[in-house]
Amino acid sequence: MNNRYKRIRTVLSVFLCIVISTNALAQHEIAQSASTLENSLLWEISGNGLSEPSYLFGTIHMIPKKDYFFNQIMKEKFNSCKTLALEIDMEIPFAKQVEIARNMIFPNGVTLRNYMSDEEYYSFQHYVLDTLRIKEKKFKQVQRLKPFYGSAILISELLGKTVAYEQKLSQAAKKNKMSFAALETIEYQLSIVDKMSIEKQVQLSYIDGFKTNPMEEFAKLNEAYKTQNLEVIREMILAESDFANFEKDFLITRNNNWIPVIKELTQKQSTFIAVGAAHLVGENGLIVLLRKEGFNVKAVK
Repeated sequence: MNNRYKRIRTVLSVFLCIVISTNALAQHEIAQSASTLENSLLWEISGNGLSEPSYLFGTIHMIPKKDYFFNQIMKEKFNSCKTLALEIDMEIPFAKQVEIARNMIFPNGVTLRNYMSDEEYYSFQHYVLDTLRIKEKKFKQVQRLKPFYGSAILISELLGKTVAYEQKLSQAAKKNKMSFAALETIEYQLSIVDKMSIEKQVQLSYIDGFKTNPMEEFAKLNEAYKTQNLEVIREMILAESDFANFEKDFLITRNNNWIPVIKELTQKQSTFIAVGAAHLVGENGLIVLLRKEGFNVKAVK
């Protein structure tokens, strides 16, 4: 596989949710039951006519290699399942990868420079090259990408060696001869990003997003994840921002779209459902929505 497209595909699939989560999406009305969730990334789904339990697992999509963990109880519950369900199908045909990569790049020779004032551009350039110490060659590559994807590339450079939970789980599922399922298509994820204008992406991903070191926010999210503290993750999502409409498309609408798919999968056989941890929490999070459908959803520790 061409390394360029392999890297672009990996960054796209594992950073779509992270970029949104670390920009602290607004979600102003949270039910009391959703604000008292136990500290756990793994939740058992039972009842409502299911013959065997399934499991809901919150991922961080990409985590520094030194911080990766998947403890014994997680492994046991994973190994008890027959299907692995991820947000998207990770096996993307090469032709589709090329199409996706083209969609991520500015057309007709346009670059980031065309969407920033001189002051904004040079301030951002100075920050990336001198403060974050990103190599100039990498910065030139980022300039050709739409901001949502370019910012993900920058963060991936800052993180260094990382592990993607989805890739780890997919490898384990293949070893276990599990079947695979996707909750949605990658085309749908891309369409959500495309709803946001380039100007808005520049404002949120670069001008606002890099006012302070983005790794500080990532470090907070990473620590909350390692301690399985959904409440802290929820508080980060609750923080004020200009992401209100995007949050509706990226979290709330998707969560509601996934419920019928999850119901169908779990009724067929035991399924391990792995999605970004931000999808678990809140009034419109998967835990609350599944409970409203009549399922018993309890923390596994």
